[in-house]
Amino acid sequence: MKLSSIIAALAFLPGCAFATYIYNDHYPSTLTTVKVEIEWFDSEVELNEMCWRIGLDSRNHYTGCSIKVKDIGYIYVVKPKDFNDHFRLEVLGHELYHMLGAYH
Repeated sequence: MKLSSIIAALAFLPGCAFATYIYNDHYPSTLTTVKVEIEWFDSEVELNEMCWRIGLDSRNHYTGCSIKVKDIGYIYVVKPKDFNDHFRLEVLGHELYHMLGAYH
């Protein structure tokens, strides 16, 4: 298979590289382990109520949020439908990366 065919095929696959916001200022993970608790929500409406409750700006809409209290990270996201729900899984990974010390 030619490289151009592989690149063309990859362009149609869903995933992080094709569906993410590009952060200009970002700082990499600084930790290697973290304890987390994850709370699933059935809708973004419920999720946003939690994000606002933990202190995020209520004028914004969130697809996930997290907060670290002492040594435990709390991640709040809408539950992925299945392994093919790439967007929700990407959000979960994004929030986990925050709990490992990365930020933007």
